[in-house]
Amino acid sequence: MADTNHQIGKNKPRKCLQCGKHIRGRETKKFCSVACRSRHHNWRKWGIATLGFGQCEQCGKPVRKVRRRQRFCSSICRARWAKHKQPGYVGLLMRILTDVEASKVVQNINTKFAEIERKVQEVETWIKAQSSTK
Repeated sequence: MADTNHQIGKNKPRKCLQCGKHIRGRETKKFCSVACRSRHHNWRKWGIATLGFGQCEQCGKPVRKVRRRQRFCSSICRARWAKHKQPGYVGLLMRILTDVEASKVVQNINTKFAEIERKVQEVETWIKAQSSTK
């Protein structure tokens, strides 16, 4: 009886998932050869099959998605993103340092702007003094 079921499975028409050729052998076989099976499973590894394009969340470069949930163009961008977004003390420290650096830049700009305004006022008073003496 087992032989009969096995024979019935062999007679079912099946096609290889990779190349489409007729498959001979057991009922659960999906590929006609080891080469087809390897080629099919290595598509993702070699990037032949793509799932579309996206944008790297860290640097903004276009990314050819090989995995469904791929978000970064490289492991370097993924590490930089993780370091910046890291919760806890390190992430908080990174955000504070970024905010402190930004506030220093704003302070420097305000200081330079105040110096320029002072110099403009000095020049204007000098011009007035020169025009009143004539």
